[in-house]
Amino acid sequence: MAGLLAVSALAACSSDPSPSQSAAPNQSAGAAPPAFALNSGSELKELADFRCFAGQLCAFSAKDFGGGKVVVNSDGPDDELVDVPFSARQVDLFTFDSGDLVNDAIVSVVNKTEMYCAFTVNAQTGDTSKADLVTQTGTPWEAVGLTVVSPGAFVGDLSRSRLDKLFSSVFCDSEPIVDKDNRIIDRKTPLDPDFKCPDNKLCVYETNEFGGEAHVFHESINSPFEILDVSQLVFPGGTPVNDRITSVINGTNRQCFLSARVQSKSGTSGSNTRTPAGTPWNFDATDIAIQAKDLVKLEGRPINNSISAIFCQ
Repeated sequence: MAGLLAVSALAACSSDPSPSQSAAPNQSAGAAPPAFALNSGSELKELADFRCFAGQLCAFSAKDFGGGKVVVNSDGPDDELVDVPFSARQVDLFTFDSGDLVNDAIVSVVNKTEMYCAFTVNAQTGDTSKADLVTQTGTPWEAVGLTVVSPGAFVGDLSRSRLDKLFSSVFCDSEPIVDKDNRIIDRKTPLDPDFKCPDNKLCVYETNEFGGEAHVFHESINSPFEILDVSQLVFPGGTPVNDRITSVINGTNRQCFLSARVQSKSGTSGSNTRTPAGTPWNFDATDIAIQAKDLVKLEGRPINNSISAIFCQ
């Protein structure tokens, strides 16, 4: 599937077949979509059938399958559809049929394939130490901001799960997608309800008892590291990490500092120290330090649900 990493503008599908018809993926443009208010599942399915045809995995730039369209499992309008497990570690070269870039612009999806397809927020690096999921292609996969779309399923508005306009990678398997412990991943549930923080990692949690969803800072396996602004990070189920950290496990061999302030490499007038990387850092009274191999519950502390930056030394 190397060709999937260099996808050109893909075909628009715009003739108006009935839901029972099987239309070719490269029909010419021209027909308008059905005109109705989307107030029922059957109407939404009709629009999904109108724009995405049998065998296609379709992504759209607007909710309810509007805007630009890309067929993810095809190299172009005249190419065959891929109907076997595949992985595209990054989609930054994909384009919608409108000519706009696909990366971080997917708002709704339709899966007309026989495969289970997983969209993730991060471009994949192939790093086995960060892999959360088992893929049939053998590609190591880190499940950041994961959503799984089952065969025949569709999602008309990804913003409801805080994941619209974020996806950067996708893979499809012929069997239900599982994590490393062989648990099936469902789009509507957290990735791993029995998660345990790995050795040599820094893990942050949604609840005060090291429960709920967890985010692993894989960078902490290397020395030292800093995250100046966590506002772009998400838990596996898509909830933003920023201002939702309630307990922390420091499994590293270094001391880690948690700050309620977003930090900046350019510094601010209040900067009163520097990180090992030389970054100006603005400490205040609410910041806390977690010793190596220690853990902390933040409930009742001023910094609870307020962490915006982290560094370890």
